[in-house]
Amino acid sequence: MKERWRRGCLMRGQGDLLSRPHAYGARGLVGEKSHQFLGKGDGRTYSIMLFATSRGFAPAIRTFVAAGEWKQFKFPITEFDGMDAHDLTGLFIGAGLPAGKFKIQIDEVSFQ
Repeated sequence: MKERWRRGCLMRGQGDLLSRPHAYGARGLVGEKSHQFLGKGDGRTYSIMLFATSRGFAPAIRTFVAAGEWKQFKFPITEFDGMDAHDLTGLFIGAGLPAGKFKIQIDEVSFQ
């Protein structure tokens, strides 16, 4: 089943939103070494959180700054507290603290 990202949400098949924790099952993401995407924003610091069954509800977090021009961001999965992608259940890209308005655009999200 082909996977694609649309408007910041993982869409599968005919566009059903994966809105609950979901292990990728037999296909998994075993062997995937990095997470990458294109992004641009308002210059503030944003967070990427990877969730995995083995971590319970505690995500592994990295940060990045999204400025006004499109830029490719690539993060080795091992840099998220040494995790690998075998039991990945979720991904969050967005603003954290401080609370308030923000603007970020994300495209071409993938695991490779």
